[in-house]
Amino acid sequence: MDETDYEREIFQTAMHEAGHILAAWTQGLDVECAGLSFDDDTDARTLIIPGARLTDKDGVSALLENCRSVEKCIRISFAGPIAEGRFANTRLNVTAAHNDFKRGVLLLRDLADSQAEREAISDYLHKQTENLVRRHWKLLIKLATELVTHGEICSAQIEAVLGPRRQEFESRASHGGLRHLQKHAGSRKSM
Repeated sequence: MDETDYEREIFQTAMHEAGHILAAWTQGLDVECAGLSFDDDTDARTLIIPGARLTDKDGVSALLENCRSVEKCIRISFAGPIAEGRFANTRLNVTAAHNDFKRGVLLLRDLADSQAEREAISDYLHKQTENLVRRHWKLLIKLATELVTHGEICSAQIEAVLGPRRQEFESRASHGGLRHLQKHAGSRKSM
């Protein structure tokens, strides 16, 4: 792999992590740190809450408890590979991206009984997350650049790029979220 390919791969990984950060931040969640390790294998991590890596089973449990909303966790899981895929101009089928999508889909098992409902809800949340990534593309590039430049960024640096945390999605969990998602998913199926 030549230097240019390696640099592109590093930036692509940074875009992936920036996607996770953006999804958490725009749902009002704090992001402790995100970082890249530059060794033979690119390693990346995003800490949404202290000690909870998205790659750890315990981290996902802690994230779910912190989010108090399965849909928030799913958007966070989907946002990394969606941002990475948009940067790479492809649908990703690499392990990290696949694991994030798989994690998001596994979280859906608690939202709906039927496979059709789970698929419809997944499609709905995936589309929302794609729109989020598209709307904030320039900020994602800035975040990824910060990650590549510094190797790690924490809350203050993230806020300097993204501004204060905000809630871009109406909190459905406290307003009959499952019913809304199932209803919306059902109406999309019948279209």
